Amino acid sequence: MTKAFKAKCERVAELTDVDLVLYEDSGAGVDDAFEDDGNLHIHKGGARACFDVGGGQELSGERQNERTRAVLTALGMTKEITGRVLADEDDGDSDECPHCGRSYG
Repeated sequence: MTKAFKAKCERVAELTDVDLVLYEDSGAGVDDAFEDDGNLHIHKGGARACFDVGGGQELSGERQNERTRAVLTALGMTKEITGRVLADEDDGDSDECPHCGRSYG
């Protein structure tokens, strides 16, 4: 893991107030970014940075996506803001009928 990548990730985590875990990951292969269970995983140069954009899976998909965009923008990786890193914003917790839009309660 390069010191520069580690330092940049740590600065971004502090700036965005998103928890970060860094791993050596020589098996990561090609540079990549993806979302999994509320975490933004970034493989870069044999390292893996895991940003907890979902707040321990407590945040809505919309809020998680806001945090993902902030992290990737701060890292200078806006081209990675795609469906692979964004969460589904429809939480399924709506009090409305998905067919007619009427409220349940």
